[in-house]
Amino acid sequence: MLHQEYTWRAFDNTKLFAQSWQTKEKPKVVINLIHGLGEHSGRYSQWSEWFQNQNCAVLAFDLRGHGRSEGKRGYTPSYQHLMKDIDLLLKKSQLLFPDSPKILYGHSLGGNLALNYVITHHPHIAGIISTSPLLRLFQQPPEWQTLLVKNIIRIYPSFLAKTRLKATDISHNPEVVKKYKDDPLVHDLITARLYFEIQVASRLILSNKHKVSIPLLLMHGTSDRITSYNASRQFANNTSSNTTFKGWTGMYHELHNENNNAEVFNFIVNWIDQIIGNKCKINSGQLLTSER
Repeated sequence: MLHQEYTWRAFDNTKLFAQSWQTKEKPKVVINLIHGLGEHSGRYSQWSEWFQNQNCAVLAFDLRGHGRSEGKRGYTPSYQHLMKDIDLLLKKSQLLFPDSPKILYGHSLGGNLALNYVITHHPHIAGIISTSPLLRLFQQPPEWQTLLVKNIIRIYPSFLAKTRLKATDISHNPEVVKKYKDDPLVHDLITARLYFEIQVASRLILSNKHKVSIPLLLMHGTSDRITSYNASRQFANNTSSNTTFKGWTGMYHELHNENNNAEVFNFIVNWIDQIIGNKCKINSGQLLTSER
């Protein structure tokens, strides 16, 4: 098993930390992972090793302003900077794994970014996985707060605020919650500009559902109290027949860190098997049926 770390230079010379998990064999598929707001790629190390054990490589990076990458915490000069960073992720993926099919996998904010990237950039990839995407918050902020943010951006776009995310809402697993709270690389900050641009990107995604034509696996826990399950279901119901939607009953925000995450993993691997025509060996356990 191989784990490697990288330092990439973004188009504006920002240093981005990245890492990969793979075997010595040619991977059957490469999963290009984008993490959520306030966290980092290292929180997916165990998840990535599960894919690694099935000869599915994972390549991930820390978003600018997150983890071990450079940048003010929770800040990006623009949403387009993040889009260009995903450009770099896929270019590096092609250089590292030139002969393997590629999948873009985004969680939460990463799910928002991945969907937006596919809609606007039309990458030549095998498919996209979006889990608990930030299309709408579980509790939408009042209109006055959105107007306030617009005014703040004009004066101080890098103004920092707390996300007010509750760690207990990420998973039913108390060990996961404790590790999240104790992780020095996790933060709960977001700038006015990033907050506003996520809102704009979310509206773009929800109004351009028909533009996701490649295979899409969209999954969301029905008891997610961070991002909106209903928004994900609404989006999935209006996309192409290439979309598979799976609602996980009673599960919280981080499906990959829930108590029955082995079932989630098996479902993903089965979907990958279907879209790439290769056989990534599935762990024991019954595969669940997709819901539309």
